[in-house]
Order: sequence, then structure tokens, then C-alpha cells
Amino acid sequence: MEFCEKVRKETNVYFEASFEHPFVRGIADGTLPLEKFKFYMLQDAYYLKHYTKVLALAAAKATNEEDINYFLDTARFIHEAELELHRTTFKDLGVTAEEIEQFEAAPATYNYVSHMYQAVHTGDVAEAFAAILPCPWLYQEIGQKIKHASPNIPLYCQWIALYGSDKMKETIEKQK
Repeated sequence: MEFCEKVRKETNVYFEASFEHPFVRGIADGTLPLEKFKFYMLQDAYYLKHYTKVLALAAAKATNEEDINYFLDTARFIHEAELELHRTTFKDLGVTAEEIEQFEAAPATYNYVSHMYQAVHTGDVAEAFAAILPCPWLYQEIGQKIKHASPNIPLYCQWIALYGSDKMKETIEKQK
């Protein structure tokens, strides 16, 4: 059994709980209040900003061309996605410049970002990668579970389309 298959099997209870989380169910059925999604998107923007930096730091530590290119290409893609997030989703949610300026990361967000930085600064490239893979992997699996949902809120449909896409699935499969 491959390492990722083993880890996934051992953590199945947590994945399954995530699939049934009220936040995920609320996106899937359109009942999640937009204020909660707005809070989540602000947290996600913070995460993405730092995820991009961690990827760039991992590229600096990488020793082979394939790894360097992977981390730099992924960092560029995420950075561009973050800019698009600010331009469109934040506008749709009515996020103000003042809200962005006064933003404070929630403890879980701050701790996960800190964990990624700790891994990239103190570990090797494999440790850094192990620290960053769980989030996109989980989101991709959530997206696959709810990809046929049709909430009546366009922002939720966009979220599902992104994480439930075949492209996202292919990307995560390559990473595992």
C-alpha cells in the first residue's frame, strides 16, 4: 500500500466527519448563511497568501528541476487565484477594504499556516510538502462528494465546481 493510501485509510474517520460538517452540508444545499461563507473566504484568503509563500520557500529548498518547477508553478497559480478571489468573490460578498484591513486570522487558520512555515523552515522538501498537502487534498475530496449538488447560491456553485472539478482531482492525484 502506498503511503498516501495508508494515511488516507488511517484518517478516514476525519475525512468522513468533514464530508458531513454543517459548513460543507450548507454549501451543498445552499443553507449556509453568506456571513459564514464570508468569514471562511477571509480566512481562506489569508491561508492562500501564506500558502503561496510556503510554496516559494519550498521551491528555494528543492534540489531538482522538477520539484522547483512544481512549487513555483503552483505558487504562481495560487497567487493568481488569490487575486481573482479578491476581485470577484470579495466583491460579491461585499467585503470592504476596512474588513480586509482589520482582518485577524482565526486560531485554526493561524495555527495551520504556522505549521506550514515551521515545516518548510525546519524540515526538508518532503516535510514541507507533507504539511501543505492535507488542505487541498481534503477540499478536493469534499468537492468530489458534493459535485452534483446544486445550491441556489452562485458562490457556492463556483466553490463546488472548483473543488469538484476533474482538474482538481488530477492535480491532487499527481501530488499524492
